[in-house]
Amino acid sequence: MTPEEPINTDKPVADSHNESTPPERDTPSSIICDLPCESAEQFAINISPFGPCFRHGVPPIQFLFRGVDDSHKELVPSILRQNCPLRRLCPRVSIANPENPTERELIECEIDILARFFERADAQGLHLPEDSRENRERLVSISKRSAFIEQIIQRELIWPDESLLSFMGLAQHHGLPTRLLDWSRHPLKAAYFPCVDIMRRVDKLESIDDVRIALWAMSRVPADINELLAPYTIGSPPDIRLRIITASAATNQNLRAQEGVFTVVQPRNPKCEYLLDRRPLHKQLGERFTECVSLTEPVSEALTSSPANPLFFRFTLPASECGKMMWILASWGISAASMFPGFRGAADTVREEQFWKRPNWPL
Repeated sequence: MTPEEPINTDKPVADSHNESTPPERDTPSSIICDLPCESAEQFAINISPFGPCFRHGVPPIQFLFRGVDDSHKELVPSILRQNCPLRRLCPRVSIANPENPTERELIECEIDILARFFERADAQGLHLPEDSRENRERLVSISKRSAFIEQIIQRELIWPDESLLSFMGLAQHHGLPTRLLDWSRHPLKAAYFPCVDIMRRVDKLESIDDVRIALWAMSRVPADINELLAPYTIGSPPDIRLRIITASAATNQNLRAQEGVFTVVQPRNPKCEYLLDRRPLHKQLGERFTECVSLTEPVSEALTSSPANPLFFRFTLPASECGKMMWILASWGISAASMFPGFRGAADTVREEQFWKRPNWPL
């Protein structure tokens, strides 16, 4: 795009040769809509709350946003990725094959990570969400922990357990691998993370021209639909549900500044055969969404998905445009200083200014 070319904001901005890009072969177009952008200016307009994709809804935006530094990365929680260093993180757990742990091994690792995080944080006198005697015994007592794991494996309890979700969100927010995915309620704040990640390691990339970042936008429909579905019998769809998890932002200024939330896929009943589904989130939901909306007429009428109203948008941008995107974000007041309130965030912003590049806005 040249500075003289006007930007049409009546529809998502994309290059003409990309406007008809077909959706993924195994994902219906009503589930995911890919919107490749070739400039930071296009990207900023398309993801903006005032842009063509989100401005027609009732505020606040009924989407959650997640930025990734490689457009090939899919929506897989960190603990379920094959490159998760389980053996190094959990030396006390016996794992035969770290790239493909068994159901029991994975759950033992998850609970071991949470237990150690709980112990370290509690020893420092930090406020812990959902703190209770039962959770303390489950995580700290070895015998209680073993019994807890056995109940999950025997399908007597749902995992992740309801009483640990906010604490799990806190662990995820601070970089520990869990079954949760990080999201933001704000598209521009979500876009900050892949841009700064790319610019901090730009000298180590073999070819920045071969890399694209992505911003995923997920409709809240899959989570809202759970509230409208009547109880069902085991074996009837849907056997899973998408939960949106929040952790208290009152004592976590970074989470508050980033407008962070989390999602988790949970079985609706402990007897469901689910615990090791490693498929990306959009593929799991895509398989089940049609079944969900066909269960009851009110749901079908209230919640619809179509190519014009997908469950997911995926906006992509060449990594070479990240410097300009950081300038645009800074113009909106989004930088390390605002995302990580405090002296460290302010100092990081001073360092980040070297990455900013002036965008080519049309006259």
